[in-house]
Amino acid sequence: MTPALKLGLMRILLINPLSGHFKFDAMSMPPLGILVVAAKLREEGHDVVFLDRNAILYGSLKCVGEPTPLLLSQVDRHVRQAMRQHQPQIVGITMMTCQMRDVRRISVLIRKMAGADTRIVLGGYHPTCEPSTVFRDIPEVDVIIRGQGEWAMAELAAGKPLLQIAGVSFRQRVAQPRIARLGDWVTGRIRPFDPSEIRHNLDSFWSKDRNLTVMPARDLIATDYYQREGDAIINYYYFHRPASIVTAQGCPKRCSFCASKLMESKLFFSPAQQMIEEVSHLVYDGGVTGLFFYDINFPVHRKRTEAFTTAMVEMGLADKVKWLACASADNLPYDLLPQMRRAGCVGLLFGFESASQRILDILNKDIDVNLHQKAVDACKANDIRPQSAFIVGVPGETEC
Repeated sequence: MTPALKLGLMRILLINPLSGHFKFDAMSMPPLGILVVAAKLREEGHDVVFLDRNAILYGSLKCVGEPTPLLLSQVDRHVRQAMRQHQPQIVGITMMTCQMRDVRRISVLIRKMAGADTRIVLGGYHPTCEPSTVFRDIPEVDVIIRGQGEWAMAELAAGKPLLQIAGVSFRQRVAQPRIARLGDWVTGRIRPFDPSEIRHNLDSFWSKDRNLTVMPARDLIATDYYQREGDAIINYYYFHRPASIVTAQGCPKRCSFCASKLMESKLFFSPAQQMIEEVSHLVYDGGVTGLFFYDINFPVHRKRTEAFTTAMVEMGLADKVKWLACASADNLPYDLLPQMRRAGCVGLLFGFESASQRILDILNKDIDVNLHQKAVDACKANDIRPQSAFIVGVPGETEC
């Protein structure tokens, strides 16, 4: 039986859906964003349960290749069990484009079990960019939170009227008395969304007072689910116990295809000392041996990079954990690469996107294509594996 909560507090189920063909990358790293949402909700006193369907399918059930209907039904069983035992009043689902199919599956399952009493809330990159099509294609969804979701989700759970929550789009329905505080729901009308309402509150990740910082609720995940012997799970590196980490937000570039300007409109960098504290916590308390920095452009802040890598070596952390990060060839601190390698950096992921200067100009990359080769050569010279993402089929592209 679900324990009673204090008046005004809610039972909330958070779900990371299956990620389709991105399964190995998806399950190898705990989903940091939704774990920050979980931490914020728990900080407010709400009862939170978290399910990562990727970790269940590929970690717990040891799926290899495409999942069979039987395996998918076993993953669904975890959702049904959580719905029965937890009886959530809100189900929050994070979503990228590759997760659309599974979000549909989950939403139908949840709506059949819970009826209209449970609010289904989506967040993440895809709903942020395409709220109208999500409402159209997944009719079970009630609310979409655009941009960073932890503050808006906390306000929604606290009963703040939806019209007063920045960055929220919602499908209004007729309210039942016990959920009237979630908003005035009138069937069929979708509130027009103003992009300027996207909520950006950087203190949800970082604060001058570390005691006020909301760190990801990593205790909600089963770490063993993210360990698969022999898999090349992070840029072709195998780490026995991997973790993801975010220490910066935003990007100084203006690439036309990137959604970061919708999710993170301002640049913000966590101080080097705070980075070291979190890495130390992950290594010594969590047994982490591999890190992936999700910062869009990790080394762009030169002084911070220098301070962080120096501390990693001096504190002996470089011997205990290896790490990878994202970078851009046009502001890569080439002279710091040897120090980054000594500090444990084993790989850098670049967004080269194309080998054509014309296509790069179309994408507003603001970079000389020749810098790509320079970055690759510099990484190899320092025993740092370079990797790159490419975009195929850019409008105006005529050949590969």
